[in-house]
Amino acid sequence: MSDSFEEKVLQGLKQCKLNFEESQNAVKIGVAVSGGADSVSLLLALANISKKFPLNIKVITVNHFIRPDEETCADIVFVKDLCGNLEKNGFNVSCKVVELKKGSVHSLCRENKLGMEGAARVLRYKAFESFIKENELEGLCLAHNQNDQLETLIMRFLQGSGIDHSGGIQFKRDKYLRPLLNISRSEIEAYLKEKNQPYCTDSTNADTKYFRNNIRNNLIPVLEKNFPGWKNGVLNGAVKAQEDAIIIENRVQEYYKNHPLSENKEQIEIDINDFLKWEKGVQNRVLLDCMNLVSKNNGEERFPFVFVEEILDLLQTSKNDFSKRINQLEIGKKKNVLFVKMCTNMNTDLVFSVIIQEDGIFNLPFGQLEISSLDNLKKKICINGTATECYFSYPVCVRNVEPDDYVLSASDSLKKVTSIFSDWKVGTEYRDLIPVVQQLSGSEQSIICILGKALGFKDWVLRK
Repeated sequence: MSDSFEEKVLQGLKQCKLNFEESQNAVKIGVAVSGGADSVSLLLALANISKKFPLNIKVITVNHFIRPDEETCADIVFVKDLCGNLEKNGFNVSCKVVELKKGSVHSLCRENKLGMEGAARVLRYKAFESFIKENELEGLCLAHNQNDQLETLIMRFLQGSGIDHSGGIQFKRDKYLRPLLNISRSEIEAYLKEKNQPYCTDSTNADTKYFRNNIRNNLIPVLEKNFPGWKNGVLNGAVKAQEDAIIIENRVQEYYKNHPLSENKEQIEIDINDFLKWEKGVQNRVLLDCMNLVSKNNGEERFPFVFVEEILDLLQTSKNDFSKRINQLEIGKKKNVLFVKMCTNMNTDLVFSVIIQEDGIFNLPFGQLEISSLDNLKKKICINGTATECYFSYPVCVRNVEPDDYVLSASDSLKKVTSIFSDWKVGTEYRDLIPVVQQLSGSEQSIICILGKALGFKDWVLRK
């Protein structure tokens, strides 16, 4: 079993176009390891492949500090120990730990209007880019597998993504390599079981408020039970979508030959009259390329199809200038020019995120916050003298509301916090000031309080 698994990883490396068989020197290759089954299996397979083909394996592991410290820090220790054991056994493996500043993921969520996963991905890939440059790597291996591919394809279908995204995750994108894409999760777990190799489990994988987890835990089991052969259908459809995407890409390159993008990537300007002469699919791709270039997100943060369509429709129908914002970008029309640029007047003063480990007084943009324990779980929370009682154990995070925040309603269904704000008739000028309290211990990490009373609205408290 282990030989066949490692052979499949080797074939995956070849599909990533990694040229190591002809190299006389050890090829420097990176691998991102979280401690989960996927990345641990990838690291072990690469180590064993290095017995035949000399590889200098550089491991990076990132602590995002968005899970309880005892869980996420334990994962870091696990990865360091695993790399240390491999090195002791003669493998050319080294490990670098990158610890993000506590609260930085939450802050980026608010600054750029990203979801938690999106913000974590942006910061993680920034760390990856630095790691690749520092070590002059041939490539950085990521542990996306066939199950991830299927989930991604379903997600993008449900989100109405364009044909270029319907092809799913690619084996190679720039320096990023994904040699496990043809390997299933069951094969990964069987390999680790045979190797008697433990791995870490991320407690947030069970939280179905995240879109991917919802698909994995609720939709895919239904497909497995009722639709035999669905996996092959989805994967074959992705291959066809990739072939069609090549045709569109060729047309996009024709556009760029005659209309190269400006060198100043902080702002890109396009002549609208000529732009609108091209097919809608080309317009869509060019606009997305501009948004990705200016935002510098490497295409990792997907911009909603409906937003891009709205811009293109306005270019066709509106005689007036206009401007729209998404995340940290401003896109609009000025005279006969379509522009894409970074927002210059974003208010980040109201961004706050603080992890609280014990009773105390904290100064935040909405005012002074005081938390005191009434008993083991019952807490009193005061904002500028206005008190609320709720139940939780430390640690908690007090922060702004994020776009994908949900709470558990009285009917045991999930409700968006932004919908609660609409029910309370909270104006946009106040929404960034109303804090939520998120439980960080346990697997759910639920929001347990929305503290609106101090600003003249209601409080929402999770039932005991």
